[in-house]
Amino acid sequence: VNGTVYSFNKGNGDIIWSLNTGGGISHSPTISSQNTLFIGSSGDDGKIVSIDGNTGKVNWEFLFRDQSWTNRGQSPGSPVTSGDDGTLYAMETRHIIAIDVETGKEKWNWGARFHIYASPVIAADGTIYLGTHGSEVVGLNPETGTLELEHRTPGSVNSSVAITEDNDIYYVT
Repeated sequence: VNGTVYSFNKGNGDIIWSLNTGGGISHSPTISSQNTLFIGSSGDDGKIVSIDGNTGKVNWEFLFRDQSWTNRGQSPGSPVTSGDDGTLYAMETRHIIAIDVETGKEKWNWGARFHIYASPVIAADGTIYLGTHGSEVVGLNPETGTLELEHRTPGSVNSSVAITEDNDIYYVT
């Protein structure tokens, strides 16, 4: 709640490092295979923060553009990373943003018509799926961010979808 990330020694409980992100954190961090943490931090300067998990040093910060909504750039879910191509997918109000994990630079930005309230899910083929408050499940091309699937649902989809190995998609309204 206070926007601080902590690393502690599981053997003795001592704090190894801590870092205040300057905004509230309400979702779990994402950790890459290189021990890099990606955290959505909200507040007056909503952002994604990349942190070296070994040292607690900030690698980069990605500032959200949409500062007009009530939650002022809040990340509504944990960012996800494909692990294969060095891309982090973060959510902000009505956007999915593809971010280069090394540089923190935007690769693409897809704007939804309605709010997004949960983390996207990456299918085995790389397609990014998410639900929106506008009663739909969408699938995005991971390279370009173009819309590949738009499925109307009987109600708002405010949680992450689930995908089987056969690419069957499950959602709740």
